[in-house]
Amino acid sequence: MKRMVSVLCGIAVLLSCTGLRAFAETPVPADIDPVVYEKILSTGQYADPNMDGIMTEEELRKTDRLSIDMEGVSDLSWLQYMESCKLIQFRGGTITDYSPVKDLPALKTLQMYSVPATDISFAKDMDLDEFRIIDMPQITLAQRLEIAQWQEDLTVEQGFSEIFRLKPSGLLGDPLKCSMEIEDLSVARVLNGFHSSLFDGGNVFAVAPGTTSYRLLTADGEEAYRGTITVTANEPYDPPVGEGECTAESYGSYYYDTKGVVLRDGTLYGFSTGEPEILEEHVKAYASDYRYTSTRGIYQHFDAVVKEDGTLLLNKKVVPGMDCADIQNECVITRSGELYGIYPVGREIGLVKIADDFKEFSYTADAFYINQNGEVIGYEIDLLDDNQPSVKLFPTGIMNPVSMHYNLFVDENHVLWHPAVRYGELSISQIAENVKEVGYYPTGEYYLEEYLYLSEDGTYHAVYGDDTGLTPVPDNPARYGFLKMNSYSVSAYKDEAAGDDGSVVYILNPDHTLTLNRNGAHAAITHVEKIMTIRYDKTLGEGYVYFFRTDGSIWRYCFERKAFEEIMPPQQAAETVPGDVSGDGTFGVTDLICFQKWLLAMPDAELTNWKAADLYADGRLDILDLAVMKHALLREKTT
Repeated sequence: MKRMVSVLCGIAVLLSCTGLRAFAETPVPADIDPVVYEKILSTGQYADPNMDGIMTEEELRKTDRLSIDMEGVSDLSWLQYMESCKLIQFRGGTITDYSPVKDLPALKTLQMYSVPATDISFAKDMDLDEFRIIDMPQITLAQRLEIAQWQEDLTVEQGFSEIFRLKPSGLLGDPLKCSMEIEDLSVARVLNGFHSSLFDGGNVFAVAPGTTSYRLLTADGEEAYRGTITVTANEPYDPPVGEGECTAESYGSYYYDTKGVVLRDGTLYGFSTGEPEILEEHVKAYASDYRYTSTRGIYQHFDAVVKEDGTLLLNKKVVPGMDCADIQNECVITRSGELYGIYPVGREIGLVKIADDFKEFSYTADAFYINQNGEVIGYEIDLLDDNQPSVKLFPTGIMNPVSMHYNLFVDENHVLWHPAVRYGELSISQIAENVKEVGYYPTGEYYLEEYLYLSEDGTYHAVYGDDTGLTPVPDNPARYGFLKMNSYSVSAYKDEAAGDDGSVVYILNPDHTLTLNRNGAHAAITHVEKIMTIRYDKTLGEGYVYFFRTDGSIWRYCFERKAFEEIMPPQQAAETVPGDVSGDGTFGVTDLICFQKWLLAMPDAELTNWKAADLYADGRLDILDLAVMKHALLREKTT
């Protein structure tokens, strides 16, 4: 007996060494209609993950998606094996009864293309997220609505938004072409506009208490639903505000505080511990970002700090020999007019000199600056094979721009130019003559925006493409219902069983009321200037949203304790430089452009110091202030 065991062990060892399987079983193909078998097998790795050319019943049961041409398929009995399938797409064929799909336990997405079915009532009790019925005119709108789930009368709290979506999506045709129309926009509107272009339904924003009617339209423009939207009143928390003003800014950070930092009154603060911690003092400017080094295939981060005495700290280390004035567009500017880019140098982040005649930047971080002679200069920085930066300058000949936006410049002779730097080459196109200004303007109530220039005769023209004769649209209440809004995903708040996706949505309303919505739990507070960040503290088991109030104080809201807390007092009002709407202590072309964009209600325009724009001194901001600002800037250029 011992000899027999030894022989068997020896055979097993021999088989393992030769890579053969002892007593291997031959895979058995799934016992389904051969036509269906070949069609499913042809989908590849979804149904045959080991790619051995044989689809077993076990593999069929684990298949999670299927797209199948139904031509030649006579029945659906094989669906009993699709117990793990989450998505099925049927196309064509002759089968008319698709009721067996209702027994698929995992199915969430069903798509039917040119299928001759005349009855879709089987889907009424299914928990589908999406059901698309394409090129099937025999299915009526009434049949589609019979299986739809939709709350006809909607209720939203003032200042908040709620997503109302038809379920399953796709029943009304292409969701991207469906729309919701709201009658009274002073009561409610679809967030970001008037029509929804995201899905069959709408993200309804509640503007003011009241009731309005709405219509939900199919992709073909046919009315699917008509109902009412009721906006209920909201009584936000309203603690007193101080006499200060908010000039502080929040930034990302890598070396100082990965939770983010705040620069306020010359001090850099971190909030990793929940309470403000002083990181650097006597700070004039700060920037944080990263550079991708294609030669090494890594990201190199940097935190840059300019102190009031001109000292430059790069990743918390002093850079010797620098007398810095500012950081703009993530570039370092010295007091003598030198311009440096922050780039990888070898294996470290360092500085690369761009120019020594810097005067000011054009509006954005595009690779153009204006030198001390008033000429627009393009530049390009490349990393060589040894990860050493190489700088090339491109004089454009464009002098003393009176208006600019990105890489569009109106020169002192009122000629509009479009320079571009690409792959070591400069190209310049003349767009038009007799131009007063250029910009990117809203041209409609919704997301219609164009690059336009204003001629000296008072008419607007498109910079690119056909001249459509469009004109900028002033601040329109139907365009935006809020100052800022965003959504954060907090993994600690995800609860799939309860249907919570962990999102925290904030909306900063025009009256500076901040509303917070965490999975349906609401909170609101008045006199908020801007959001800093939202984060979850695993140690404390609490989530917070940090924000600035209009007096410069820093507050936070704890979602678990449902409490608003002040963590830093108001700021003292700073001395205002007339025209300095950016709050950098100087008045220049960038302030003029920023204020002009703000008057046009462009979404990326923000006045750090609005009082500096009230040059007409009447307590309001309008075109009179803009005219005084332009006159002051021209006077400055001629002196």
